Amino acid sequence: MKRKLLSCLLVMVCSFACLLFVACNKQEDKGQQQTTFAVNFYDYDGTRLGIPTSEQDDTIIYTQYVKRGESAIAPAVPGRDGYMFKGWSKEFENVTSNLEIYAEYASVCVVVFKDYDNSILKTELVSYGGDATPPEAPKRNSYRFVGWSGQYTRVLSDTEIIAEYVEQFTVSFVNYDDSLISTQLVDKGKDAIAPQAREIKAKPDSEDGVYEFDAWSADYHNVQKNLVLKATFKIKTYTVTFVDYDGTVLGEPQTVKHGSSAVAPDMTDKMYLNTSGTTKAGYKFKNFDKSFENVTQNMVITAVYETIEQPIIFAETKTFNQGTTTAKIGIYVITPMPVCGLKVKVYYDNEVLSLKNIQAKSKFADGYIQTNAKENYVEFIWTSSKDLTFANNFAEIFELEFELNSYQAAGTYALSLDSEETQYTYTQENFPQEQEIIVVPGAVVLTEKEGN
Repeated sequence: MKRKLLSCLLVMVCSFACLLFVACNKQEDKGQQQTTFAVNFYDYDGTRLGIPTSEQDDTIIYTQYVKRGESAIAPAVPGRDGYMFKGWSKEFENVTSNLEIYAEYASVCVVVFKDYDNSILKTELVSYGGDATPPEAPKRNSYRFVGWSGQYTRVLSDTEIIAEYVEQFTVSFVNYDDSLISTQLVDKGKDAIAPQAREIKAKPDSEDGVYEFDAWSADYHNVQKNLVLKATFKIKTYTVTFVDYDGTVLGEPQTVKHGSSAVAPDMTDKMYLNTSGTTKAGYKFKNFDKSFENVTQNMVITAVYETIEQPIIFAETKTFNQGTTTAKIGIYVITPMPVCGLKVKVYYDNEVLSLKNIQAKSKFADGYIQTNAKENYVEFIWTSSKDLTFANNFAEIFELEFELNSYQAAGTYALSLDSEETQYTYTQENFPQEQEIIVVPGAVVLTEKEGN
């Protein structure tokens, strides 16, 4: 009996324990199956933000109860001076727990883009340190947009950006007959680009000559206004320059029309002496090195000389400083021919030059010598019993020594040889036959002293 009672009691205890376990499990399952959650929105300063009940009812709901897996509705953001709303502190889609969500802000700068007349083209809020985006480039009559005046990247403060322009002018190039060649817009102060030569219409030839393009009717550099530039033409000419054997220009360079002829300088009796080379010689003008008729280009025309075959007797030209009291001048011969007799007559300015001495030189010191000195000339006569020849075709015949006044004015005082009275007799075999002679004058040159 007691054993039966004990068994019943044990069964009752187990049954109660089972009931208690089942009840606890049901309560735990109930917590895991919660179906709604509380979601609250706040501004940056903790102010609660709500949503209206409906469009018809302006009652504000601050706490939203959101079913599991659904999304809350974000309230309107009231805004904050000097800041830009950046977003919410938490996600509120697919809600699975109670949430407290705060509005987040970033400090902002106002960037205003303005045109040249201060009209606003665009206003943009840019986060601190961010970049603004400029509007499309504006247009302005007779101006070219070149950019913006300020910094609109990495913005750190409120900023005004002004459109910048450069003024433009119209530059037109026209032919001589006013037909248009080209038109271009040129920035103020810049240069226009002139048409190439092949774009310019040729002007027909006339009785005056052949035309060529000369220039434009106005300057197209540093443009400051609208311009129309006309092609101007000139008669086509060339420069013809005549030069001597040593490059010295003969006369003035000539301007010759296309197809015309130049005029040669007078070269009658033109000659020169070469006494610096190994073999001394005289040269006379022969011709010019090229034709100068029907000129079609710039030309340099050089005088051509040929060797003088007959004897040349000349007086040297020597320079002395003013105040010099003695001047010695040599009389020379250049000839490849032998000589056996000479007569030389030299005239001089006896008001300045006073003859002091005559001295025969070289091989002319031997033989018969006679000198006649008058007021303004001296005559030197020489003959020999044998023919003389000269090394390098050159020899000094005699020397004249003059006295000068120390106060004599600077200037050139000529020594001229008498061409008729100066004679040259060559070789005993042909004596007394005379050879044609070329005579060349010389001079005493006094240069002025400094300070006179």
